This record gives sequence, structure tokens and C-alpha cells, in this order.
Amino acid sequence: MKNSIFILLLSIVAFSCNKEKQTSKKIIGEWAPVSHKITADEGLNYYGTINGSLSITENENSVTSNNFNWSTSTTSEIGAFDFQFNGLFEIIEKGGYMNLIKFDNSGNPIDTTKTRIYTLTRTDMSLEFSDDQFRTHFIVFQKN
Repeated sequence: MKNSIFILLLSIVAFSCNKEKQTSKKIIGEWAPVSHKITADEGLNYYGTINGSLSITENENSVTSNNFNWSTSTTSEIGAFDFQFNGLFEIIEKGGYMNLIKFDNSGNPIDTTKTRIYTLTRTDMSLEFSDDQFRTHFIVFQKN
């Protein structure tokens, strides 16, 4: 009985690590933004025109984190949103979320944003995160 429980727990741990590795590999590539929905703190949705790119490359030092360079600009009726970040995406929670770890020009971590991976296929990805003004951003990307 004890052996069965041990094998079950080991299988669960191995499967969850595999999910994070799979997500980490699938997310690598060049992504073009397609749409940007902003939900303001009062619950109203706004749609913006977005352009730019998101480049994710393999981090040879880790199997669950990748380097990224995010450069997008959005114009909407509630304002402009410019995201100019570089750093690491760290895949967490069985591949359903990632920490977006932003670096300064010297390569030091300055901020971490928990980001939900809403959809991830070979060709499409959608991410959801909140900013410091309590707005939720939902951005859809297509792989180049």
C-alpha cells in the first residue's frame, strides 16, 4: 500500500514538471500581437489597436524559464499602453501561469508580474495580466 502511494505521488510530480517543460518549449518563438482588451477597474472593457512584437528565446540554464523581449504599443480610448520589457518568463503552476520577471538595463530584476497563459497552441497565444492601475490586459498573439 505504501509503495502504491509513493508511486502515485512520484507520477504526479513527474507529470506536473513535464507540463511546465512542454509549455516552456511551446512558447519559444516570434509572436505578433493581434488584439488587446483592457478591462478597467470599474469593469468596463476597452479595445485598443496594438502593434509590436514579443520574442521568446530558450534559456539554456533552465528548462522552465525563457528569455524574452516584449515591445508593444496600444492606443485605446482610455489611453496609450507601451510595454517595453526584457527579462525572463518563468513557467509556473503546471504551465497555466508564468512569472514575467523584468530586468533593468544592467540585467538586474526590477519587477515580477504573474501572467496567466490563457491559450497556447502552435500558432496562437493569449496572455492576461494586471497592471499597477488595477486594469486587466488580455493580449492575443500569433506566431510568426
